[in-house]
Amino acid sequence: MNFNRPTFLILTILPIVLMAQPTVRLNVKNAHPGIGNRIAVTVEIKDIVDLDTYAASISYDDKTLRLIDAALDAPLMNVNNALRSKDRTLLPVIKKEQGVVSIAATLTGENHSDAIENGVIGIALFEVIGDPPGKIALEKVQLLDSKGKRIECIVADH
Repeated sequence: MNFNRPTFLILTILPIVLMAQPTVRLNVKNAHPGIGNRIAVTVEIKDIVDLDTYAASISYDDKTLRLIDAALDAPLMNVNNALRSKDRTLLPVIKKEQGVVSIAATLTGENHSDAIENGVIGIALFEVIGDPPGKIALEKVQLLDSKGKRIECIVADH
């Protein structure tokens, strides 16, 4: 089959354009509550291939927000970690400091190097103690594959 130059370029570039962009984003629920109300924040991944280890920090205004808790998931809130399964165990690290909470985990168990991961990898719950509630931001995201190689991704705040 003989293609002219524009057709060849389109057929060559199209698969690259259509490939999903690995993304980590912050999803803030109830972003405008009053004092005493709660804000739930999830860290979500989309189209990440071969994720083995991750770390993400959520910064927040500790003058207007109080961290209630942070975890890899919250089954009672129907928020399950995207990487949890029967054949893999998550080894979590949650570090809480003034104005920053860090959520990290390493997977053990069967390797799923071809798996594309989507969903929640961490959750934080805040109480509003000042009006208006200050900024919540996603920072210092690091993703590693099963070979220890860094996974490049787009990091997006809500």
